[in-house]
Amino acid sequence: MKITKGLALVPAQAATVQPESAVATAGEIVVPPTFKVGWVEADRIGLYWSYPQVWGVDILNYTVRVKQQGRPDRVFTTTSRIDDHFIATGLTQNTTYTFEVRTNAVSRDGKRRLTSAPHSKTATTSSIPAHHMKAATPSALKLTATSGSITASWKAPAVTGKLTGYTVNIKQGSKTVKSYTTTARKITATGLKEKTSYTV
Repeated sequence: MKITKGLALVPAQAATVQPESAVATAGEIVVPPTFKVGWVEADRIGLYWSYPQVWGVDILNYTVRVKQQGRPDRVFTTTSRIDDHFIATGLTQNTTYTFEVRTNAVSRDGKRRLTSAPHSKTATTSSIPAHHMKAATPSALKLTATSGSITASWKAPAVTGKLTGYTVNIKQGSKTVKSYTTTARKITATGLKEKTSYTV
């Protein structure tokens, strides 16, 4: 078994200054992207969103405002309308931040810039840097086989940082036939062949 520790990183976006926006007229609707906090580390947080639906305008890009209590806001603008993520870097560990994401658009005649209301979420950076997080292999693995199933249980390993879960692979020879991700310390793999050897 191996321990699930995190998500893959993606490149950060470039930062620019966002100009003042105009007021939308009848038939023009600009909405913010509904974003999610994709992953969290001690010094960075990743945000991900889907392309928002707009009416009567064309999307230009997105503005991300990073807010920390007692500090000036930091404002970034992505480089393109097709951007679907942003990585806030240079953050302080174990600190809560508020993120606001807005959609920037232009009227169809190209004369007016428009900005949506913000969609906001809060997230807290981890207390331990990623390169300091360590985890050992789970111990005391116990397997119980019945007709068509295998139940596996184990003891939690010693970790430095936060344990996010376990990945359990059921193999027949070199081929993985079942794979489970769980936060529990026990799984039951079903739908297996009788009188067949498996490796967990």
